[in-house]
Amino acid sequence: MPGALRERGIFAVSLAAVLAGLVGGLAAVGFRALVSLVTTLSFFHEPGPVFRAPLDHHLGLLVVLVPLAGGALIAVLTRLLPGEGGVGTPEVIEAASLRGGQMPLVRTLKGALLAALSLGTGGSAGREGPIVQLGGLAGGITGATKWFGRQDRRVLVACGAVAALAATFNAPIAAVVFGLEVVLLEFRTQSFVPLVIASVAGTSVGRFILGNKPTFVLPPDLFALGSPAMLPLYALLGVGAGLLGVVLLAMFEAAEAWKPPGWLPPIAVPVLGGAALGVFGLVEPRLLGVGYETVNGVFNHELASPDLLGLLLILLALKPLAVVVTLRAGGSGGVFSPTFFEGACFGLLFGLGVQHALPNLGADPASFALVGMAALFAAVSRATLTAIVLVVELTLSFDIVLPVMLACVLADLIAWTRHPGSLYSTKLAAKGRPVPAEVQPNVLDVVLVAEVMERDAMPLAASASLRDYLDRSMATGRQAFPLVDVEGRLNGIVTRTDLRLRGGTLTLERPIAALATRDVIVAFPDETVHMAIDKMVARNIGYLPVVDRSDPGRIVGWLTREKVLSVERLRLDTPD
Repeated sequence: MPGALRERGIFAVSLAAVLAGLVGGLAAVGFRALVSLVTTLSFFHEPGPVFRAPLDHHLGLLVVLVPLAGGALIAVLTRLLPGEGGVGTPEVIEAASLRGGQMPLVRTLKGALLAALSLGTGGSAGREGPIVQLGGLAGGITGATKWFGRQDRRVLVACGAVAALAATFNAPIAAVVFGLEVVLLEFRTQSFVPLVIASVAGTSVGRFILGNKPTFVLPPDLFALGSPAMLPLYALLGVGAGLLGVVLLAMFEAAEAWKPPGWLPPIAVPVLGGAALGVFGLVEPRLLGVGYETVNGVFNHELASPDLLGLLLILLALKPLAVVVTLRAGGSGGVFSPTFFEGACFGLLFGLGVQHALPNLGADPASFALVGMAALFAAVSRATLTAIVLVVELTLSFDIVLPVMLACVLADLIAWTRHPGSLYSTKLAAKGRPVPAEVQPNVLDVVLVAEVMERDAMPLAASASLRDYLDRSMATGRQAFPLVDVEGRLNGIVTRTDLRLRGGTLTLERPIAALATRDVIVAFPDETVHMAIDKMVARNIGYLPVVDRSDPGRIVGWLTREKVLSVERLRLDTPD
């Protein structure tokens, strides 16, 4: 969108991004506080000002009752509250890619409430999914005015989601990359600038309320590459993470397709799922809840002892099953955190193997855990750049750049060859709402109106009669013509629809100007065809006079729906 119109648009969206960022950050903080409240009430029977992980409970065998009671409460609220209640990043992608930035208010709020209850009573899922969706809702509400078009609303939804993610992770750069790479699937200045502004606002809110603390507490100097000879080991780690990612993708895809048997009452599914989670909690309490305390324990060498290999294997095998039970039994949450959990445990096991097989390398198993976490996330989310940036931002170490880049891209490649979709696209495809799995160029964004418009607009004089219109229409096959005054300047437009709506009793000598539309929507030669399509769709019209931007009264061409559709047959000049 060249010129002043583009500048006004990006400034308006950037200003709105501040509000979306502030509200998105508050939404993230508020959701975290709600999960903490439910968790402390459920496992410790008292509201505490500080989050306490379910791992620290003293309920003994009674811990089984907590997820069971949570499942029962979720079953009741699901039936009593309006809307469906699904939450997560896929819903934000759907709103940005398919709904033009429209976020469902009731469904999002219901889903967030159910997610907080699920996570707070031991549900094995992530809090980032609901947080991202609440942020997206904040952006969607900000953009729900007549000042913003469809593309602006898409960007503002992403702004709110990015701000919420930045607030909860205290990682503003990675959050922006996530918004571009996953939510919008585009890299444009008109998107990048508002996303950065929203991320700054959301991060500021998070730091003001929660403090300037990272999500993952890493020991000083955790990562040191040492010898370049270790790079092949990180490459092997990436391959292993890619294969594990394929398994997880297949598991989650099968879980999405699973339907409870018809003879089972719907209210029984969450209750049985809660009971199953309680059994998981008896086997190993670390399987309950979000699990970041376990990830932090991995990074701080609390689980790096060879004596704990059995525990790591249990966590690696049962965590995905606990997540599937949580989500398919009616619980809510995201898969961000479980992927980090699984990747860190896998990386730590790999690192312990390296330490045992090659003791002279002096490798720190926790370093492999950190890279493994990023590599597995890249494999299942296809947000490879986000994973790389997140780890670098968390560690503030350039030593980790080469290993994490190598491991992440190999994990992404391995997963892509076996399962082209991502965790998010798989969930949307299961709903019958496929979205692109990767950024692709859109020919409508690179072709200008001037390249496809008809040069001869064939204007009618404003003094022409209906007979003149019909004669011109029969001779040319057109159904619409611009009208010009005696000086040849645009005066209106007349179409067959105008005749039908305003015609009344028609006579051939009736002045055509009496039937014309005076409020004319126009296109400019230096606009893209995509912008012209947006105008046509917004007003449900099939014709646009093309005028000189510096002299809007001078007609320079004529754009029709047929010309616009012909652009889709064009192909970018790139090799197959």
